[in-house]
Amino acid sequence: MVLSLMDLPPRYREQAERQIIEKEKAKKSKYGNEKVTVNGVLIDSKKEARRYEELMAMFGKGEIEDLKLQNTFTLQNAYTTPEGKRIRAITYKADFTYYKDGKFIVEDVKSPVTRKKPDYRMKVKMMQNVFKIEVVEV
Repeated sequence: MVLSLMDLPPRYREQAERQIIEKEKAKKSKYGNEKVTVNGVLIDSKKEARRYEELMAMFGKGEIEDLKLQNTFTLQNAYTTPEGKRIRAITYKADFTYYKDGKFIVEDVKSPVTRKKPDYRMKVKMMQNVFKIEVVEV
């Protein structure tokens, strides 16, 4: 026997509908991007997946070397204040890193809205200051 929501009393139907809606909301990513699987690799957005395919083609042709996804850089180490409060490290996770013509490239796929976010802008500036690396935004 299969039950549907309509078989439930109104009170329980409303409760079940709320739970379904909450579950659907929880599945959405932070910026509303749809995750995509490409060659068995889970990518955070369709735009990033397209860029991944382009970079894989370049890698296959030998135009770039040592392609890595989601490479993490520590911009500031964690520490403890004199009062004993633990401060987390500040990290930056690049979408792609690779070498092209011997030069190390850090690349991030961002929408125009995300590029303007203060925390992202700060981390890009810290990458320049700490590692002397210019982040290429695609």
